[in-house]
Amino acid sequence: MKAPLLVRPFTPDQSRMIRAGLRFPSAFTLRRCQILLARAEGLKPSAIRARLGFSTQTVGNALRAFEAEGVACMQEKSHRPASARPEIDDGGSERIHALPHRSPRDFGKVRGWQGWAARRGSEGFQGDRLVGEQFRSDAGNSGEDQLGGYGGSL
Repeated sequence: MKAPLLVRPFTPDQSRMIRAGLRFPSAFTLRRCQILLARAEGLKPSAIRARLGFSTQTVGNALRAFEAEGVACMQEKSHRPASARPEIDDGGSERIHALPHRSPRDFGKVRGWQGWAARRGSEGFQGDRLVGEQFRSDAGNSGEDQLGGYGGSL
């Protein structure tokens, strides 16, 4: 059986900060403060859960965080995983930043910039292996073709 989660008595500064946290706009901070004050009253985690409507795990997380961090546990931490790997490596990022400065002729386009810039985002990246699949943009002419040409009536 696990040892009960106890909260050490608050120092006057901790007590002041926890009570001030009850007026904080962040729901996370408010929950943590409510849990800590209820535990300081002597309630067990199951009684805190019943009184405040939080899960037992939330109550336990708050109590363990207070034991480990003190009042710093009232600030929400990042949810980003510590081992997050970027989708594009440094080399790919440099190529993306250099892309607008390259000529269309570098990619086999001889007609200049007309329409090239919009298509370059999908065609060129595929050739440079920066993204896994090619995207298509038919933004300009699909509506005209379906209506029978420019200025046509329905």
